[in-house]
Amino acid sequence: MNENIKPAEIITYDFEIRFLEENPKKFLRLDLNRLEHNHEDKRKRFHIHPGNDDLMIHASPMSPLEILHLFLYNLKKPERPRT
Repeated sequence: MNENIKPAEIITYDFEIRFLEENPKKFLRLDLNRLEHNHEDKRKRFHIHPGNDDLMIHASPMSPLEILHLFLYNLKKPERPRT
């Protein structure tokens, strides 16, 4: 976070939640990379890794508070997880 700019500007972040061992998806990570990060497609600056570092899904940017709310309240455990 750059606090020298008013209001403060979010430059980059990495939020990750880890799931229990029996869950086929081991984690969910939401990344906002720096502008100069070397993705082939610059539109992938904000992306999600659904349980695999090599799998990257482009997503709309979210604020850190939106992500925290998602992790705390909106991630539902499926009644019958897929394998």
